[in-house]
This record gives sequence, structure tokens and C-alpha cells, in this order.
Amino acid sequence: MTINRSTSAGVFQRHRVACTRPTRCDCTWSFIVELPPTADGRRRQVTKGGFAGQRAAKAARDGVLADNRAGLVVDNRRVTVAEYLRSWLAAKVAAGTIRPKTEQAYRDHVERLFVPTLGTVRLAELTPRHVERAFRQIAAEHPGLSASSLGRIRATLRSALGTAVKRDEVARNSAALVDMPSVRRKPVQPWEPHELAAFLSAPAVVAHRLHPLLHTAVHTGLRRGELAGLRWQDVDLDRARVTVRQQVVALGARTVVTAPKTSSGEHRAVDLDTRTVAVMRAVKRAQAVERLAWGPAWSDSGLVFTHEDGTGWHPDSIGQAFRRLVPKVTVDGAPLRPCRFHDLRHAQASLMLAAGVPLTVVSKRLGHSQLAVTSDTYSHLVGGVGVAAAQAAADLVQRSSRAVP
Repeated sequence: MTINRSTSAGVFQRHRVACTRPTRCDCTWSFIVELPPTADGRRRQVTKGGFAGQRAAKAARDGVLADNRAGLVVDNRRVTVAEYLRSWLAAKVAAGTIRPKTEQAYRDHVERLFVPTLGTVRLAELTPRHVERAFRQIAAEHPGLSASSLGRIRATLRSALGTAVKRDEVARNSAALVDMPSVRRKPVQPWEPHELAAFLSAPAVVAHRLHPLLHTAVHTGLRRGELAGLRWQDVDLDRARVTVRQQVVALGARTVVTAPKTSSGEHRAVDLDTRTVAVMRAVKRAQAVERLAWGPAWSDSGLVFTHEDGTGWHPDSIGQAFRRLVPKVTVDGAPLRPCRFHDLRHAQASLMLAAGVPLTVVSKRLGHSQLAVTSDTYSHLVGGVGVAAAQAAADLVQRSSRAVP
């Protein structure tokens, strides 16, 4: 075999022994690239061949160099799964293609679960059996993980390996070939109108600073982060409408402000019933009094729901306060059914559906990414717009509220 080098560095043509026309033949082209060494000093040299022409080999070489600059693994012959996953995540973060909460979840999956179970396996040698063994270990060491949680964890690995397949770094996606426990979705069973009325009128809830936020959650279906991030500039009380433009996301003890969860949920207008407008006007008056009382120490956050000093609520604090309030409420002498904060959003949907509001209107109001999400979640609740939808839902609670002693 002879080699015919081109004018492009690292690109060359490999000739067969029997080749009689070294300058005009169909022998394939290859490239070789020397990359910076690994952290432990190992040499990294990438060689690939089989290209039909010089131009294709040069393009592939340039792609390897570009991937290296972007932080992607380009030589998988010796790279481990741990090295690849960290490189994959770093590239996604650098590209800005994932939200902070998603980044946090991916990083937790990689460092806490996959590095201990798959980290030392070479990426090129990874098989479905490795992945199956890893998930058995994860399930044994973390017994609290549900089938749905394991599914989300598998989705992280599947996404990472999917990128490797697209970049021709592995031949198959081993995570996609592993069977996982089936997830049985429980039907949504939010509080009934009389339970919502009992909760919102309970003395402990009425006296709590978060009562206006809880009332708004029930009557609008806004997510917890959307309520925490709601600003006065996004509220038009004269037109009885709020516009959802941002949310507050919890990343441990700190928070970040991001766009709403889905693109369809961003900049969506949510109409308000008359009672909720009155509640928000009361909040605005109370804030004006607190602003004067705190003076220069007041935090001008511009948020609707705040602490006494004007600072916003941490989403986790809202959830914790809600969980402490629920056991303090009774209905007909019996404890109120347990409920998550997110179930208040489900309650708003069920109220609208019970009032005969079309599913398309419910989906738009909740900011679901697709109508199918609304249908799959609430199809069992369908019984039968704008401001009429908001008022119809609120009237159900108000009628039940008058019946609560």
C-alpha cells in the first residue's frame, strides 16, 4: 500500500497494492488529527478512512476539529462513558439548548447515577447489558425511585447516546434497547369545588400571607413558578387579565428567572374572574402600605406576591407552606384530602371542564405545549371563553363557598 498526501494537513489517500493509477484511481481517502492530550496526559489521535474523495475527508477532519473546539468527544476508542457524558453535557450547556432545571437534572443523573455505574466502561464497548446492569444497581441503591423517575433517568442516557449515534461515535443507542418498568399514570383527582372552597375559607389559610397566591392558583391554573414570577407590569386589572411572561425556577437554595415551561405557555393571556381581580387589588393596596413602612429597606422587585419587605417567594417555600396548611383544614369534620400544590392547577382545569368549557380553551389557558397533553390528562373529566371561562370556573367555587359553614 502507498500513500498519496494532499495539500490539506492530515488528509491523505491510501492506495491498494494493486493500484496502477496512483494519481487517478478510486482508492479511498483518510484523515488523521492530533488533539490535545487528555487530563491524565494520554495522547489523542483521531484517524478515519473510507471517504470517496479528498473533499469529503477534509470536511470530516474539519468536523472533528470543530467538535473538539465545542467540547464534544471526538475520539471514542478509549474514552469512557463518564468522559463522554460530561463532555456531552458541557456542550449542551455551552450551546444554551437546555434550561437551568434540565441542566440540574442531567448533571444529577450523570454524576450521581451514571458515573458510579457506567463511568469506567469504554463508550465504544457499551452494550444494552451494561445499561441493564446499571439500572438494576440504581434501583437497588435508590429504592425510592419510581418507575416514572427511572424513565426520566433513562431518557437522559438515551438522549446522550442518541447524540453519539448521530455523530457516528457509537453504532447503536444501548439505552434505547433496554426495557424499563411500565409507568401507570394515575388519573388526576383534584379537589372538588366544595373542598377548594373549604380550603380557601379555612381560618389558617385566610390568615396566611400566601392566601392571595393560593386563591389565584385555584382560579387561574398558573404554575407555582409562574405565580412566584408574576409582575405587576404583566397584570391589567382594568381588563381583568394577566400575561405570563416569566417563571421563577428553584435550583436548590437559589432561584433563576426563565421563560415559562413551554413556548405555548409564554406570553399567554389568562383572564381573571371578578373575585380574583378584587383579591389582587387588595394585594396592591397592602403592598403600598408595606412599602411606606419599610422605607428604603423595601425591595422593589415588582412582583405581585412578595414577603413584607417586597422580596419574592422561593418556589419551594410556597410548596412547603401549602403542605403545612392542608392538614389544618377539615371538610364536614373530616381531614381534607391530601393534595399537591400542582393539583390546584388540575383543579382549575377540572372546574372549567365541569362548567362546559371546550378542551381547546382549557389547553390554551393552562399553556400546554399540545392539545394532546390536555386531552390525555383530563379526558376523564370532560363533561361537556376568555373571561367567561374564568368566571364560570370561579362561580363553582363561590357557590360551594357559601355552602361551607
